[in-house]
Amino acid sequence: RGSILGEEPGAREQPSQKMFDSRIAFKARTFDASRPVFVEGESSMIGKVQVPSTMWSGMRIADVTQLEIPMSERVKWIRAGYKHFETTETGRLLECIDVLVKRVGHERVSAWKTLVADGQWDEFVQDILENHYDAAYAAAAARSRPQEEEKAQVLFLDDTSDETYAKAAKELLRRYDPSAKA
Repeated sequence: RGSILGEEPGAREQPSQKMFDSRIAFKARTFDASRPVFVEGESSMIGKVQVPSTMWSGMRIADVTQLEIPMSERVKWIRAGYKHFETTETGRLLECIDVLVKRVGHERVSAWKTLVADGQWDEFVQDILENHYDAAYAAAAARSRPQEEEKAQVLFLDDTSDETYAKAAKELLRRYDPSAKA
């Protein structure tokens, strides 16, 4: 997890840039060049390390599928993955939110802190998604991948269950993997 709220209690520090590059190169050597590789293309940065420039360049010209998931499902998924902020790490969450003042302003950060203090977790997650993460993603995409909006295909997922992801994976393989069409 590379976002400002992405750190997990007890998680190891990110690798150095050199180690990150080496791990990607090692893994890439195991790929079948005739088959697609699916990656999340949210940003060229993952926390404090950067996706290697040759890989990022390839990602920028590759086919894109935008996954669309109902907000209520996104909220559930985020809350499940970041449960520590609602239980043992609420103080840390508030510290992380403070860092966002420069991006969203004091008023928005204050509203988020109120939602957290009141235990309105669904409302907090939805608001931070809509007013920070989604906006930041859209701005980064427009800046670094302007062609994405007009050429991206959309794949709508009803929820974030394993079954739904398995169906989505089959659909992506059908769309992009020539060997899957045979």
